[in-house]
Amino acid sequence: LRDSVLFDHALALVGSTERRLAFQESQLLPKARENLSLTEKAYKAGDLSGTEILTAQTLFIESEKSHLDLLIEYRQNLAALEALLGRRLDDLSNGEAKK
Repeated sequence: LRDSVLFDHALALVGSTERRLAFQESQLLPKARENLSLTEKAYKAGDLSGTEILTAQTLFIESEKSHLDLLIEYRQNLAALEALLGRRLDDLSNGEAKK
């Protein structure tokens, strides 16, 4: 029973992290890139100050770092799930594909 609870928890963590990554990749990162691009254009046109471009760059870098941190979290959650299974998930999917 304890292993079942641990497995369910590990699986839920992987799923949750996957959903958060998908949201970041489909929504947050593209918006951060677009914001930086628009800010750079406005700065080059002389419409914004150096402080504003630095703020936009900082926000973009923070978005990228958040994404990388979440990727690390995902890999750690995946490794924990694989440890509970006693094998890598790609081994399982490859084995099922061969059947």
